[in-house]
Amino acid sequence: MERSNDALDRANQAQTYTVREDDALADIAERYGVTIQMLNAANPEHELSVRRLTAGQELVIPPAPMSVTAGAREQGFNPAAGASGSTFGVSSQVDGVERGLEWNPGDGSVKGSVQGSVPLPQLGGVRIEAGAGGSLESGVRNVDGNTVVSLSQEVVAASVKHAADAGQVSAESVLSAGSRVKYEVTLPGEDRDPSAAARIDPFDPTTIPDGATVTLNRQDFAGTALEASFRQIAISSQLREAEGVSYSITRDGDSVRVVMGPNEAVEAFNAVGVKTDVATAMLGRQDALGTSTLQTARFDLSSPDGQAAFAHFVGSGEVAHQTPGVSEVATIQRTDFNSQTRMKLGLGPEELRLQADLAGPANTGQFVTTTYPDGSYARTSDLQYSGNVPLQVVQRFDADGNELAGMRAYRFTVDTDRPEAGWVESFLGRDEAAEERAMSGMLNVAIAGDPGASNGPVQPGDKVVIEFNETQMRALMAQVQATSEQDRSWIEQREASGQPVENMEFAIAMARRIGSEPYAFSENLYRYSMGDPSRDGFDRIDATVRSEQGEVLSGTQWQRPMPAPELGTLPRDADTARMFDHLSAALDRGEPALDIAIRDVGASDHARGLREEAELQVDAQLRQAAEQEQGRQEAMAR
Repeated sequence: MERSNDALDRANQAQTYTVREDDALADIAERYGVTIQMLNAANPEHELSVRRLTAGQELVIPPAPMSVTAGAREQGFNPAAGASGSTFGVSSQVDGVERGLEWNPGDGSVKGSVQGSVPLPQLGGVRIEAGAGGSLESGVRNVDGNTVVSLSQEVVAASVKHAADAGQVSAESVLSAGSRVKYEVTLPGEDRDPSAAARIDPFDPTTIPDGATVTLNRQDFAGTALEASFRQIAISSQLREAEGVSYSITRDGDSVRVVMGPNEAVEAFNAVGVKTDVATAMLGRQDALGTSTLQTARFDLSSPDGQAAFAHFVGSGEVAHQTPGVSEVATIQRTDFNSQTRMKLGLGPEELRLQADLAGPANTGQFVTTTYPDGSYARTSDLQYSGNVPLQVVQRFDADGNELAGMRAYRFTVDTDRPEAGWVESFLGRDEAAEERAMSGMLNVAIAGDPGASNGPVQPGDKVVIEFNETQMRALMAQVQATSEQDRSWIEQREASGQPVENMEFAIAMARRIGSEPYAFSENLYRYSMGDPSRDGFDRIDATVRSEQGEVLSGTQWQRPMPAPELGTLPRDADTARMFDHLSAALDRGEPALDIAIRDVGASDHARGLREEAELQVDAQLRQAAEQEQGRQEAMAR
C-alpha cells in the first residue's frame, strides 16, 4: 500500500530512537523500514554488529530507502507474445495468396491476415518462393473494471521459402523479416465506447481522458521456421527474435506518468504431429521470453517546467530527478516468460481449410525490478502454474543490495467467481453459485479460525489477495506440517537431509505443488486451519486479506510508527495535516506534552493567519452590527 505524502516526508528524515528493555535490532529495523546494515552504518560508535543493545541507548534511525517510501511498482511491458486462449478460424489459398480469419473467444479479438508469394526459378531441384504479407488483430474487452481496446498489426516485409522433395521425405524452411506494432488503450469504466480510443494521441496528454492509459510497443523482427515431413509425420520448429521500443502514458488529473524504453523478445514454437493434404494435427509447446529496461517519471503538466521536462523525456527518453515539475523517477527492468502447451488442428484442402489453435496449461513468470534515484530497489516476482492461484512476492532492498527481509510480502490472489456451468454440467448437478458460497465460506472460516464465521468479509464471487509476511509464512508452514502427512512429507524429507525449507520455496510450493486451482486452494486453507484432526477447534490462518481494490478486509498492514513530536520545534510553515499529526502524537504522551504542542501550533504561520482572518471577520461583524444599531436608532427618532 502507498503511504501518504506526510508519512513519506517523515520517512525521509533521520530520527532518534531510545532503546527499550525488550528491543531487538531486527525489530527496530523492520519497524522503521530500514536494514540492519543501515542501522550499523548510522551508529558506528555503538558497534551494533558485535554488541548487544542496552536499554536507554539512543540510536540514529536513518531515512528509509526509496524502495520502501516509494513502494514497489508492478508495471512495465511484456514485449513477447504472452500466453493466450484458444483460437478458431478459417484459411484459404488461391493463386499463391493465403488469407486467414481467426477469432479468440476468450478476449473477443478478431485477426485477419494476408500472405502472398511468388515462385522463383528452381535451383538444383529446390523450389524457392519470395513473399510478403501481414495481419491485423483488434479486440475490446472488460478487465478489472476498465475497458481495454487493443490493436496489433504485423507486417512481413520479406520472406523467402525453400522447399525440396526426395522421395517420401520433404523439407521446408522459411526466413522472414518485418515489424509489428501493439497498441492498447485502457479507459476507466466498463463497456466504454471504443471510438474514444481512436481520438487519443499518445504524445498529446490533452487528448487522454483522466484515468486512461495508452501503451505502444513497436518491434522489428527476424524469424526462421523449419518444417520437415517424413511420410505423414510432421515436425515443425519456429523461432522469432524481435526488438524495439515500448511507450506508455497514464493521465491522472494535471499530471501524467510516462514509461519508455527498449525491449527484446524471443519466441519459439516446437511441435510434432500428423500432416496430410486434407488434415493437420500438431501438438507442441510455445515458449516466449521478453525483457525491457524502462525509464519512468511523473510530470506535472500544470507547470511550465513540467511541460518542458515531459517534452524532453518523450524526445530523448531521459530525465533527471532534480528537474522541477518531475517526481517519482525510477528505472524499471522487467523480464517475462511463458510456456504453454498448444494443439494446432486443420481440416480441409489448402484452398479452404478450417483451423483451430487450442491452448493448454500455461506456466508464466514476470519479474520487475524498480531502481530509485537513491540506489535502492524493489522487486516483484509474479508466478502462475497452469490454472493454479497466482503468487506475487514483493521484496525491497537498500542501496547496497541488502534486503529488508521483514518487509517481504507473499501474495496469493484467489478468485471465488466460478465459471458459469454449461448445460451438460448443470444437468450433472454442478452449481457455480453454490461453489462460490463454499469458497468464500471456507476462506472466511480459515482467516477467522471460527467455523461460525462463514459469512465473513469475503463474499461469493469476490477476488481477494491473501498476503503473508515472513513470520506469517513460517507460521503457515508449521500449520501445514501439523495437518497433513501428505503435505508435510516433502518438507520433512528436505529437513532430514539437512536442507531446511525456506519461506520462499514453501510459498512457491503452495502455488505449484500443495496449492491448486482457486477452489482447491481455498479448501486447503480451510483444512490447515482445522489443525490436528484429533482435537476440536480451529487455528486461524494469520494473514492480511485485501479486496481487489486494496481495501483491508481482515488483518493489518505494515505501517511506519508516527515519530514522537519534537516539542517546541514544529516548523512555522507547517500545513494543517502536519499540525494535526503533531497534536495527535502529543495527546498520546499526556497533558504536559499536549500543552506544549498546542503552543507550537499557535505559533505557526498558518495559525497566525487564521487568527488575523478571524480578527478581520470579527471587526467587520462589529462594524456591521454598529451600523445596523445606528440605523435602527435613527429610524426610531424619526
